[in-house]
Amino acid sequence: MYGFRYVVEATYDHEMWMYFNECFSYMPYVCILRSVMFVHGGISEGIKRIEDINKHPKVMVPSPEVEELLWNDPADGISGFVFNEERMGFKKFGRDVLMDFLEENSLMRLVRAHQPVRNGFCEMWDGKLITVFSSPETHPEGKGTLLLFENGEIEPISLSV
Repeated sequence: MYGFRYVVEATYDHEMWMYFNECFSYMPYVCILRSVMFVHGGISEGIKRIEDINKHPKVMVPSPEVEELLWNDPADGISGFVFNEERMGFKKFGRDVLMDFLEENSLMRLVRAHQPVRNGFCEMWDGKLITVFSSPETHPEGKGTLLLFENGEIEPISLSV
């Protein structure tokens, strides 16, 4: 068991975990706002165009391509997609495939969560990818951050617990 699931099942029970998953199955996989894509994990090797996401039904157990949107991570020094050994599954993606994806979909950047980052906020690849971490209580060494998008500028705001 991992993070969120462990907390839910330890605090409540497996049935509550299943209720959370049912709720998650109604949420969108991505959000596009002002040419910025917001997603939990990253880009998927099997999804090249935003429109392709709509071909995947909203279900409690998503397709492997959708799972990659939820769990893939960016990595410096790689090209394309590679197996993510640290997570024992899913993939890491390189700058090259992110830039291709952004260009193909007329997007400016991708904002994601999923990984704790120092100071709660990390920009990669000339600001084309931003990781925001908003759960400092789960990683005491990290800070939580939210982003304020205003007048084309991004302002990170630190959260305290």
